[in-house]
Amino acid sequence: MNEKQLEIIQTVTAMFDAAPGEQYLSEFVAFTTNTGSSVKTLASLLAATDVFKQSAYPDALPDNEFAAQFVDNTVGSLVTAENKAWAASTIENMLNAGQSRGEVIHWAATALASVDTDDAHWGTAARQFNNKVEVAAFYSIDQGGSATSLAVLQQVIANVTDDIATVASAKALLESGVTGKVIDGYVKGATVFADLNGDGVHNEDEPSTTTDAFGNFTLPGVTGFGNLIASGGTDIATGEPFEGTMTAPAGSTVINPLTTLIDKIMQDSATTAAEATAKVLTSLGLNTGVDLLNFDPIQETIRTDTNATATGIALTIHAAAVKINTLISQAAALLSGVGVSANETAGIDLAYETLAASLANTTSAVDLASSSVIAQVIQDATVNSGADTALLFKAGAVIPDASKTISNLNQAISDAITGSTANKSSLLSSIAAIQIVAENTEATMQSGAAAGNVESTVTGTTGTSLTNAITTAGTTVGDVTGDGIPD
Repeated sequence: MNEKQLEIIQTVTAMFDAAPGEQYLSEFVAFTTNTGSSVKTLASLLAATDVFKQSAYPDALPDNEFAAQFVDNTVGSLVTAENKAWAASTIENMLNAGQSRGEVIHWAATALASVDTDDAHWGTAARQFNNKVEVAAFYSIDQGGSATSLAVLQQVIANVTDDIATVASAKALLESGVTGKVIDGYVKGATVFADLNGDGVHNEDEPSTTTDAFGNFTLPGVTGFGNLIASGGTDIATGEPFEGTMTAPAGSTVINPLTTLIDKIMQDSATTAAEATAKVLTSLGLNTGVDLLNFDPIQETIRTDTNATATGIALTIHAAAVKINTLISQAAALLSGVGVSANETAGIDLAYETLAASLANTTSAVDLASSSVIAQVIQDATVNSGADTALLFKAGAVIPDASKTISNLNQAISDAITGSTANKSSLLSSIAAIQIVAENTEATMQSGAAAGNVESTVTGTTGTSLTNAITTAGTTVGDVTGDGIPD
């Protein structure tokens, strides 16, 4: 790595909290070389881009707030409030003197990188920054990381701290690639690919693979480090085909409905994976100490070396994921049946987008079994679709009954795990049986929505009708634990 590359990587790390990647680094080096421009000039140009303004610091942000936010984003709690205030004041004065935001970020990056890591005031922050730069350089130069999506490039250094051990673990992850699971129950035969440019489409240069009989996948090497997208395959617990797509941020080892919501929140509100994860956990009333991007709730439920509390946390998280999938799938069936979405796959994506926005904007816990909550999500989805007034009225006529149906199914999931003395695999089987009932209800929901009446879905998910349907479905439950044996 030469001095120019280092200076560019330092600047990009400070501006976007991201690695530049091979393509952008090459372009930035070529620009400065061919035009004779300095990296400081490059920084000024980057700060004028929509990417910078939309992902970090909008033009409407006053200079004093920009300065304070930039300092806090760069050093966090590693520096005292007094020293952060001094740095923010210095940056604000530089802006008032006519320097651009890009120029002051370039100054701050080079200044912080040069601080002695033993310095009592700024040393820890300098060590963290230089660790991030080291990993960013490893990805962009040594590994030739080809991602161009900002979200992926940010995840490259997202878990790097002032601890040198995090540098080694980040490099190891980038070298080894990604190994994980697709979970609805476990989904066999699903296609998984790493979305390196953020377009949501599997392009020729993006690696892909197919999950094995138990939902496992591996995307080897640095090209496997991207936003993960899974589609197709069969849920081995229910025997039903998996519909639509699920996603997860780069670096995840599970792909499920919860990671999909996290990914949607990151895309829609320019938040980090950690922030989006925290939002999903708190809004759904789940244990905030769980790393949802690397948590397999099925395996954590059936572990024999944990206590009842840990098992309960895992089971609750699995139940939440199933409730999300039930809401999304039934809503998509309604949306496609009414004609709001072109097909069920489009309806699934629309429903996920809408639910993610709802969770991102809420200040209180969301009950996924509440018919009013469910109705609002479906109503918002129809509005967000841009459907005409006739379709809005058509959807509105069936939303109350559809919401009751979804509420009945999700309440059954809650009831299955509340106060039960059944063994762990039996509890998971009970949830899978409800999933089968929900899958069987989708066709009726779609055809009923098309005809303008879904009352039969309410009848079929109420009282003894639901109980009998769950009992019948229980006889067809497959492998819920991933041990190769029907449960």
